[in-house]
Amino acid sequence: MTGPRRADGGRGWCAGMLKGDDVDKLKVVINRYFRTYDVRWEMDSAAFFVDLDPANLEKDFNTLRRDLLVRGYVPMVLFEGGEHIIYVQKRPLLKFRSIKWNVAMLLLTILTTVMVGAVNWWSYDNLHMNSKDIWQVFTPRAIGYGALFFAFPLMTILGIHELGHYMMAKRHGVAASLPFFIPMPVPPLGTFGAFISMREPIPNKKALLDIGVAGPLCGFAVAVPVIILGFKLTQVFAMPVPPDATGLVYLGRSVFFDALAMAFPTGNYMMHPTALAGWVGLLVTFLNLLPAGQLDGGHVARAMFGDKAKYFSYASIILMLALSFYFQYFGWILFIFILVFLGIGHPPPLNDITPLDGKRWVTGVVVFTLLAGCFTPVPMYQATINHDGSLGLPSNSANMGQNSTANLTAVVTNWGNVDQKFTLVLKPWSSTLKAGWNASFNNTTDVPKMDVTVPPDKDRNVTFYIRSPANASLGDQGLVNITLTWKDDSGKRHSKGAMVEAQVGFVTILPAAEVQTAWHGQVEPNKFQLTDLANRNMTVVVGADLPAGWGIEFGQNVFEFTPTTGCYLWCEPGAESWYQLIVPANAPVSTFRIELWAKARWTERVNGTDKNRTAENRVTVPVNVLQFYDVGLDFDRDAVTMHYGSKAVVNISVDNRGNGMDHFDVKVTAMANLSASPANTELTIDPGRNASFLLTIEPLANRTADMNLLVMVSSAGDPAVIATRTIEVRVET
Repeated sequence: MTGPRRADGGRGWCAGMLKGDDVDKLKVVINRYFRTYDVRWEMDSAAFFVDLDPANLEKDFNTLRRDLLVRGYVPMVLFEGGEHIIYVQKRPLLKFRSIKWNVAMLLLTILTTVMVGAVNWWSYDNLHMNSKDIWQVFTPRAIGYGALFFAFPLMTILGIHELGHYMMAKRHGVAASLPFFIPMPVPPLGTFGAFISMREPIPNKKALLDIGVAGPLCGFAVAVPVIILGFKLTQVFAMPVPPDATGLVYLGRSVFFDALAMAFPTGNYMMHPTALAGWVGLLVTFLNLLPAGQLDGGHVARAMFGDKAKYFSYASIILMLALSFYFQYFGWILFIFILVFLGIGHPPPLNDITPLDGKRWVTGVVVFTLLAGCFTPVPMYQATINHDGSLGLPSNSANMGQNSTANLTAVVTNWGNVDQKFTLVLKPWSSTLKAGWNASFNNTTDVPKMDVTVPPDKDRNVTFYIRSPANASLGDQGLVNITLTWKDDSGKRHSKGAMVEAQVGFVTILPAAEVQTAWHGQVEPNKFQLTDLANRNMTVVVGADLPAGWGIEFGQNVFEFTPTTGCYLWCEPGAESWYQLIVPANAPVSTFRIELWAKARWTERVNGTDKNRTAENRVTVPVNVLQFYDVGLDFDRDAVTMHYGSKAVVNISVDNRGNGMDHFDVKVTAMANLSASPANTELTIDPGRNASFLLTIEPLANRTADMNLLVMVSSAGDPAVIATRTIEVRVET
């Protein structure tokens, strides 16, 4: 036999004893909606065994609930032991406190958030605050800006969150209090948040889910624009991170916050207090959506998964314990204590039978996706600033020719946790290299020193160049020292160095012209010469690195060298060939740089074994692309038939086929008895673009005739560039 149970689900709603007359009256009311076939009751509750239609259960039970509420009773329907049972007990008298408590706590929380906002603004506006000026925090400027930029947006987010719960509770006919705000006079938040009190049981799963999701969704909808505004204000105020950033509070990262930071980048600046307020909104959304106890996420989990939602509570506690010990952030332990104090269980709604509809399942999935996107493993922490770096060389040797340049790469790595400025210095060792050698960070000028800023845990590739003198000889070699230095917070300088070995060892490639001039299409052929410095049997392949869309043709690009006794430099007749650049028509007016390269292959015998050797040399040739002019002319139709008194319209299109902006004059010449307007048109067109206008044609005589219009367009940049076309016009009477 199933005994009666409490209809409050363990909430403590019971308010009095039931008498026999009460049970009889209750049975009459219940029989209006369901057929009762058995009744059992104890002193404080009664169990009515009923037959019901599951399809109409939600509507019938809601009507019964409202009917019993006005009579002072609370019903609950359950399915137990294969039977549907409606449990009823007396409804407690609702004692509504005055809203004075709500107003008082609201005003007190406004005060604490404004004061904390003043501290946040002062810290933001005075990055080098010290103990002697801490009492100057509460200035009119700090209080006003703290209220405007921090307290107002934060209270708006929290208030909209709780009003979302409140309005949804009212929509489902559930008595609820106005929000209670909790003050916290400690930076950097100024409040513990807010809550509303549910003053009666929630009627069904739909209401439970709706009330649970309303707050987080409303709060999130406000937090996102607040964060975006905060990022914009971060750029406006542009407070740089101080060199000594020790002790600054760092905010934990979430997927949504990082996504907004990527969409609205702020640079290396201190976060504006408004962005902090929006970040708190995301954190509140995450904490409330944890599927534990009677948090908002607990409501959603209970509505979706029923009694199995308790396993989500256990999982949430295990997750917070793991985060506490893994990240050494014990704020989660405090939150676990609060959660256990409030209760990790969740009572069922009064109607725990009617399932959720499809759209509410989708809503539940959406809010748990929101939970994942707002997940912040460590909400706040203070980081110790670390400065460290390293210098790497993918290649520490340069095999080059006479009067040639070798380009190498240095990899600078920032192993610290803040942006770091590094200084690179190049210095050839005079004791090992002859005069005339040069090391620089620029291919054309002498730049032996360079500063580079690298984000934390990132690499930055820096290209540097070693140039050999014109009098270099085979076998010349020496060392180039590259040094990396940086300073820590105390001003102490740290350094690391590396060596590059440079030597002359194979061929030199020399173009016939140091600078070339190009138009679209083919460039005039240019000669280049290879010189064997190594005096050995070798094969040299010549090629080029070109801009996208460019082409090159070689008269010969594979050469065989053989030793010539006593001749190491400029062996005559020498290896000579030509190359021809093919410049695309859309190449803009600019100076391009192409790299000709020579790759040598030879075999050396080392300790009785043949070893394959390779080496490479490059030379940069500037190519000046000049502006050329070309024009195209097109019509939407080139023949028109019309009558006297009518008009015809032809669309004239002019194409700028040159590689620079040009001005064009369009002239229309009409035969007698024919009018064309406009007769003269001026157009300014960017390269690769076209412009069009409408030409209106009108016969001036009422007679049948075949006539022509001549359209001519000329370039202002080069008057010799013209295009002409005719339009045939037939006039019929």
